[in-house]
Amino acid sequence: MRFALHGMCSLHSNIISDIRLAHDTGYQGLEIHTEKLWRYIKAAYRQSSSNSVLINSI
Repeated sequence: MRFALHGMCSLHSNIISDIRLAHDTGYQGLEIHTEKLWRYIKAAYRQSSSNSVLINSI
């Protein structure tokens, strides 16, 4: 069985923090909270910055 961190568990953090939290605590996945994803996209973060976080979390 795989365990995933649900985005509502860390409601007041952002998507990048959720990715790091899931990685650092040993979860095998992340259920992304839609509002966090939209906030991230609307903040106009560049894809390269998110790619580095994702790659470093693998």
